Amino acid sequence: MAHPAVGRDGLHSPVMDRDSTLIERSLDESLGALQATRSNPAVIEATDRFAELAAESVRRGGRLLVCGNGGSLSQATHFAEEWVGRFRNDRAALPAIALAEPATITCIANDFGFDQVFSRQVEAHARPGDLFVALSTSGRSPNVIEAARAARTAGIASVALTGPNGDLLANEVDVAIRIPTGRYADPVQECHLAILHAVVKQVESVLFPTQEDRAPLARSGATKAAPGESWLER
Repeated sequence: MAHPAVGRDGLHSPVMDRDSTLIERSLDESLGALQATRSNPAVIEATDRFAELAAESVRRGGRLLVCGNGGSLSQATHFAEEWVGRFRNDRAALPAIALAEPATITCIANDFGFDQVFSRQVEAHARPGDLFVALSTSGRSPNVIEAARAARTAGIASVALTGPNGDLLANEVDVAIRIPTGRYADPVQECHLAILHAVVKQVESVLFPTQEDRAPLARSGATKAAPGESWLER
């Protein structure tokens, strides 16, 4: 049974009613962004390609290098820990690095400028087989764009998650996932997190299939990739 909004004095509170309406609108906004993302074929195709690149990188001994600013950097660390730690199931640790170490960032910002805080780290860490992942809701962050360019110079594959107007970043990477809606940054970030989780789940299901994962494979006639074999080459 729904309870009316009640203030400290026990009386009905129209302020709390308005807050509840705002909360519902906020949730509706998030849901709308997720639905628009889910129904966009380009997003689904690009996300599937992201998962393929990530799995291929791991199979070849590569690592994921992930960056972003503010909330996107928080998501970068969140994404990396789900590779090194776990997502849903126990399995071997997977290599991922969030370019988020404070001393390194402040050193580079102080000595080279803030635009170089990620590109300098890509230059230091990138090795053949690695995958660079950029998170930027606007797609216009100079330091993230410079990092994408550094990844290209290093010869590693790159993916960007951005918003509907993120062409500046999208043009610098191999795979761009543009959230098709979002007047503000927060619904875009929420969709980014959903996509990052979907990618981890997809890679885990391919590299470490559970009984649940094997069931649809058996029905489709597909088989698990042999050790050392790329799942793209099955």
